[in-house]
Amino acid sequence: MAADEEMVSVSAKDLECSICCSFFNSPVTLGCGHNFCNSCIQTYWTPRRKSYKCPLCQKSWQTKPELNKNTGLAALVEKVRGVRARSSVLPAAEPPCCSGPQAHVLCLTCARSYCLAHGQPHLEEEGALGTHVLVKPIRATWPCRDHARALQHFCPTHGFPVCPQCVGQHPNCQVVKLLQEFQHRQEHMKIKLNEVSVEIGRKEGAISRWNEDSNQMNSSLSETKALLTESFQDMKKYLEELECAAIRKVEEERERGQREFEVLISTLTVEIDKLKDFRAERQHLLQDDWLELLKGQPQDEESCVMSPSKPENLVFHSKGVKSLVSAVEKLKQGLLENSVLEEFPLQEKQDQPVGSLLQHCVSSSPLEASNKPVAKGLKLQQFSQWAAHVTFDPETISFYHSLSAEKKCLSVEKVKQLYPPTPRRFSNSQALCSQSFDSGRHYWEVSTKDSEGWAIGVAEGRIGKYDRLGRNDFSWCVEWRNKQLQAWYQNISTCLTQTKPQTVGLLLDCESRVLSFYSADDDVLLHTYESNFQGSVFPAFWLNGLGKGEHLTLM
Repeated sequence: MAADEEMVSVSAKDLECSICCSFFNSPVTLGCGHNFCNSCIQTYWTPRRKSYKCPLCQKSWQTKPELNKNTGLAALVEKVRGVRARSSVLPAAEPPCCSGPQAHVLCLTCARSYCLAHGQPHLEEEGALGTHVLVKPIRATWPCRDHARALQHFCPTHGFPVCPQCVGQHPNCQVVKLLQEFQHRQEHMKIKLNEVSVEIGRKEGAISRWNEDSNQMNSSLSETKALLTESFQDMKKYLEELECAAIRKVEEERERGQREFEVLISTLTVEIDKLKDFRAERQHLLQDDWLELLKGQPQDEESCVMSPSKPENLVFHSKGVKSLVSAVEKLKQGLLENSVLEEFPLQEKQDQPVGSLLQHCVSSSPLEASNKPVAKGLKLQQFSQWAAHVTFDPETISFYHSLSAEKKCLSVEKVKQLYPPTPRRFSNSQALCSQSFDSGRHYWEVSTKDSEGWAIGVAEGRIGKYDRLGRNDFSWCVEWRNKQLQAWYQNISTCLTQTKPQTVGLLLDCESRVLSFYSADDDVLLHTYESNFQGSVFPAFWLNGLGKGEHLTLM
């Protein structure tokens, strides 16, 4: 028995699988001569189906090699297990190591895995093993590929654990204990998780506040909606009452006039009857009683014939009705001239461009883009600091346009020009400038006095040769067409009340994403757009190609 124990103690390390670091369980032998548990080598190869390698010597096979059971080694393992089973007390220096499916916890301090029963001392806080670090065992094996030793160290440089024999292969690396690295990363992860929890709380708080703000907004807008509904109902009621009163007034006037006509007609009817009687009587005398006819006096007959009232041409004159019509027309004109319905959808934003000039001049809502002039000369004094030197790009103008030598004047040509085709040349009557802007503020002016059809604005670089200015979400413009001034963006037009400007000024604030159009002749703000420009924007133009000789000039 003692001899057997001595023999077992000498050969016990040789009976451990280098993958699970436990006694072999159904050992098999590879072609290279190394032995492993059948289940361990099968699990090790599972994620490496394209090639099959020995975990120790790294010899590879293209196809899965045949696994031959090592009966001698299996018998020896069974003998060792029998001797261990007959031992009543296990050595304290070598606690039992449970591998395979029965492994419940992994002690990083002991570098061993245990089942639930053997790991219980490590789970008790008051015991001597209570301070050990326990983790769940990793089912995917991570053995040392070169040595049959447990992975007790960690190389941060290469990012994987190593066994004690592999430490010598990392002379230039700061190899640390696996337990130490785990504890360090565990603390780092706890700090990170705490930061994540704080961030989650902050975002949840923001959502809660936004929900409250949303509820307040909805409540406020509901009240506003109710007030607007009430106001419009009052206006409807007033207009309906005004309509009834006006119709009643007209009807009264009609009835009064009708009565006057009826009186006149009745009077004439009586006189007609008298005249008919006179005619019948005189016809009788003329035919039957000529002596009686001679007795009558001619003046009596004259007075009888001329006595009826002579009808007058009655003309309808009513100052009351005319005054009523005039008042209603003024009311209608006032409603039609009010541009609230057209301009209201473009809402005012809170962020305003920095600087007192832009706060005064640049409107964030078209409601403010009226004919109210800014201080005369303010543009010339202040906007000049942002003046941009821009020229037309000859590679973008259409085949029916021409440029002046200095590229400042764009003109319409009747005959198609022989320009070389370019990817950026517009197929319609449009053009871009060579310069583009993506930061800062820039101001330029365009003379329109020699054109009756034009559009002036900006466009992002992605505008295509077939795209129309202002009819998409990457270009903005003010357009004069058919005697009407309009602003265009996203194929939506906004009618402007101003007359045709002779010079259009554009102020582009890239930082605040604000584009403002001015009538430079009288310093009137025409319109303002606030949009999220994507990348650089180019000054853009449309010039009516039907008006030969018409041109736009960059000032």
